[in-house]
Amino acid sequence: MNISQPTAGQVYESCHPRDAGLRIQVLSTGGGRARVQVVGGSPLVRAIPIGSLHPSGTTGSGAPRRTGYRLLAPPAGPHDVR
Repeated sequence: MNISQPTAGQVYESCHPRDAGLRIQVLSTGGGRARVQVVGGSPLVRAIPIGSLHPSGTTGSGAPRRTGYRLLAPPAGPHDVR
């Protein structure tokens, strides 16, 4: 189970070795699912289980994850202006 809940704007990267760094961005959450969109890819929006979004790329025992998505970036806050 995840320690923190995903929020809109967060960017995740696929943990699957064959996905070649596929990144998704959370658009919204609700009902145990997250609406996501591929970053820099298709405008297709899809829903995935929130349990597939992980705070890190390792399991509790320290093994690398092979499924789901690991958190890369939190949503930009008001102090993150560039």
